[in-house]
Amino acid sequence: MGINDAEAVLRRIEAAAEENGTVELDYYEKELVIPDSVTHIGAGAFYAATFSHITLPSHLDTIRELTFAECPFSSITLPDSLVYIGDYAFRACRYL
Repeated sequence: MGINDAEAVLRRIEAAAEENGTVELDYYEKELVIPDSVTHIGAGAFYAATFSHITLPSHLDTIRELTFAECPFSSITLPDSLVYIGDYAFRACRYL
């Protein structure tokens, strides 16, 4: 992942965090770790992102529309706190 890609992802997660305050992004090659401070992920926040593994925060309650559409990851663990998944949140995730 190049620095421009990382900066773009950081801007997307900060926007997706809405009013949750400051968000720090931890990533290692193709892994995205969304911080525990995030409770909502905005619509299309990671549309067609190239991460192969994503770790969701334990207090996440909302995944909006098209959030992870067209992402190449092959598995994801949804937290028990999740109460809303928007339409097409995982559309065309062909490896799931």
